[in-house]
Amino acid sequence: MITAIQYSNIVCAIDQIDAYQLNSLSELAAMQNSLSVTQGDPSRKNSLRIEIEQVRTAIIAERTTPIPQMVEAVRSLNEHVVTFYGSVNGFLSGNGIRVSQFFATISNTSGFPISEANIGESCV
Repeated sequence: MITAIQYSNIVCAIDQIDAYQLNSLSELAAMQNSLSVTQGDPSRKNSLRIEIEQVRTAIIAERTTPIPQMVEAVRSLNEHVVTFYGSVNGFLSGNGIRVSQFFATISNTSGFPISEANIGESCV
């Protein structure tokens, strides 16, 4: 049976993925900005801009449509909670656990909506 601390640690690990993705988007934006003031072959700079934009697009898509393995992991986690505790939202509120919007989106996609009362500042 999973404990509240274990569940919270899993939420934190998943939230770190989101934080890394957000950080990557910021870094990519900085790269694009530096390309505009960097001297060099315009064709090569344009090629780099295109590659950076492709990576940005992939990260944004990942954030809005989580990979199936992530959805399945959250679904399994929440099924376990439902089996032993009755409801995910009851487990969260009863243990003072708040999840990020990112985690809530994945949970919702997996078939376990998180109520607004349980969404907020998490560990990241």
